[in-house]
Amino acid sequence: MQLFGISIDSFRIAGGILIVTIAMSMITVKLGKTNKINKKKQKLRLEIALVLCLWLYP
Repeated sequence: MQLFGISIDSFRIAGGILIVTIAMSMITVKLGKTNKINKKKQKLRLEIALVLCLWLYP
């Protein structure tokens, strides 16, 4: 490693940055998927509420 002038601390910093970027990408993917699921659930609830209102108040 001294041939390239890279120290252990440099590897630690680079590894930390790599772990943080991987973690952030994992978090954003999970949020994106749950957001889509929540929109589908919200649409379904709205449709059920509409049907119930039309059924209860003809």
